[in-house]
Amino acid sequence: MNVIVATWLSLVAPPTCARAVEMAHREGAHVASLPSRLAVCVRVWRAARSRDVSPDLAVALAWSESRMVDGVTSRAGAVGPLQVVPRWWCPGRRVEGCDTVDAGARALAALVAQHGPLRGLCHYASGSRCTARARRYAEHVVRLARALGMTAEPGAAFKYPCMPTADLCALNVSEHAADDCALFMWATFPMFADALRVMSGWDFAYSTVAWLWVKTSGHDGLAADVRQAVARDLGVGMPGARSVARVVAGIVPRLHWGRGQATRANAEPLLIGFRGRLGRVDAGLHQVVMLPVRSHSEKPPEFRDLIVQLVGDRPRLELFARRRAEGWDAHGHEAPGGADVEMVQRQTTLF
Repeated sequence: MNVIVATWLSLVAPPTCARAVEMAHREGAHVASLPSRLAVCVRVWRAARSRDVSPDLAVALAWSESRMVDGVTSRAGAVGPLQVVPRWWCPGRRVEGCDTVDAGARALAALVAQHGPLRGLCHYASGSRCTARARRYAEHVVRLARALGMTAEPGAAFKYPCMPTADLCALNVSEHAADDCALFMWATFPMFADALRVMSGWDFAYSTVAWLWVKTSGHDGLAADVRQAVARDLGVGMPGARSVARVVAGIVPRLHWGRGQATRANAEPLLIGFRGRLGRVDAGLHQVVMLPVRSHSEKPPEFRDLIVQLVGDRPRLELFARRRAEGWDAHGHEAPGGADVEMVQRQTTLF
């Protein structure tokens, strides 16, 4: 792409669209088609923004569906740059008079709000069933959106629907808590202040970090480093150096390499807050716990046992549970068999 066209794009287009048009040109699109592709991209970008869904994600979807070409109709009847299905998303279920770009952005926004971006894209591609093929397609669209400039890291919102902090604060959790009660809440360091807001909104007073989960990724990968240390400190030719290295590497876990906004994150705090008077029953528990990392947002089940060990075997409820555990009631739309308690938002929020 020549300097004049690149300069023109940088002046008239959102950065995402400029990158998308440059990508189209690199793939062999004729220069004469670039203005129309740019116009389509800008329409998609603005429609997504008005529908409160990621414009970068919508542009990546338009690229994947139609290469940002207007007037495309598939054999299945999907139309427009976002290949929207009129009978599902157009007024009157007809393509006549339907703004297919806005309809596609509305569909994407609704599915993302219901399922989260990754699964929402999956349903966008395959309808009511999120097939394995559609999931691979969704992952491709997300990767493309990042390449086009989407700055959000792949976090919780890409795996499942999330609630705004204010909505979490408004849940009537305190109505289900005993007068003397402890609240254990997982948090992340970038969202630490929000966690404290939620704890306060549920009428608990923050106390401290009960445990810091330091995530590990197994015991492999250290043998070479340990061998070098043994050779340096104990002598290269020392008999048994390799055996010592294997033993040490077998008991020292390797730290997990996570993402992070500054340093690479590999720890997650479990906060504790109290209401009323509730003391610990075991003063012999360390704060730092090193356990292997699990699937996204999945916490080690050992922490349930640690909680009981710390505050005793008393009635307990797990909020937003994905599975059931013996001795625990469960709440959450993913709880097997349904929730044991119903949480509703109070009429007035605190924030």
